[in-house]
Amino acid sequence: MEITKDNFVSARFCDNERTQIEVFIKGDKENEVFPHIIELDENHPDYRNLLTIKTLPEIHDYTDEWCNQQRKKFKEEVLDIATKEGIISEQNIKEVKVEKSFTEILETVFSTEHDYNSEKIKEQLFKAKLYAFEMPHIKNSDSRDLKAQLRKSETIKDIFKIISQF
Repeated sequence: MEITKDNFVSARFCDNERTQIEVFIKGDKENEVFPHIIELDENHPDYRNLLTIKTLPEIHDYTDEWCNQQRKKFKEEVLDIATKEGIISEQNIKEVKVEKSFTEILETVFSTEHDYNSEKIKEQLFKAKLYAFEMPHIKNSDSRDLKAQLRKSETIKDIFKIISQF
């Protein structure tokens, strides 16, 4: 099927390697659209026809835009289902983005006073130790002494100190 300006609807990459392009072409009937897959091959006539209508950067841009729209739709559907199923309530829906610089991490670990008697801090320390034991260089280590020290550590500073010794 020949790709022309008259029958062209849209074109986007349909594989992660971006070597296959899905072109949507109008059919003869109203609202009829057909997908047509072509290789990104400069010698192929379908690809050459497509380039008379859209540039390669435009196809890349449209692909990115399409992927972002699909991701947004998926997220909305998941939230809608989770809300309808009672898994979450609308009041609990919020987007969280946490970004800490190394400086902020160092400040939190080494400059901030922590109440190590607090249940919240105890839980965070426990989770930090669990995470540390899952780190490959610790998990695969034969150093029983360092692992025991890590298990017995009582502050976040101690955890960092011991992790750095593996």
